[in-house]
Amino acid sequence: MTFEDEQLEILRLSDELETQKGRSWYKFKGDVINRIIIYYLTHHIDTKYFKVIGPGSYIQGYPIEFDILIVDKVARPQPLTNAFEKDKVKLMIEVKKHGFFFSSAKFDASIRAYLDEFKSVGTPFLYITIKESRRVHDLTVKYCGDISTFLRIGNNAPIPGAWEKFISAVQTFLPGGRRT
Repeated sequence: MTFEDEQLEILRLSDELETQKGRSWYKFKGDVINRIIIYYLTHHIDTKYFKVIGPGSYIQGYPIEFDILIVDKVARPQPLTNAFEKDKVKLMIEVKKHGFFFSSAKFDASIRAYLDEFKSVGTPFLYITIKESRRVHDLTVKYCGDISTFLRIGNNAPIPGAWEKFISAVQTFLPGGRRT
């Protein structure tokens, strides 16, 4: 399967989830999207060196739930938790089906606070959104910059090469552990 095929399949599965309406489905949809990203992401890292953990993972000493962690292959969670030692975590990934839902008036402060929480850990992180509005995309890129990837803006066509760009960004944090 090519990068383009994987991106189209991620988008297709995301669109399929749109048939389930109502707030009560949000967590389920988020869980499914995380698992889809993990499934395809795992094809692009060398599992001799690393493993992909998630959704719902933690780094010991931080009260933040991470969607996806990439950790050393030998890493084990702390007993009775899904929390990993910080030095075993190579990359944190935040996944959104539909980006941020901050009010327009407080968007700047809210996204800064949200991202500062990740930055406080001191471990590299990336952000990927399956579908985002143009307005929120532009504001997110303003604060996230190169750590952000968007597979589609609004109801438009997929952004060419976005999934491949994301995989390339992931691989920059995994020296010696790339799989092509």
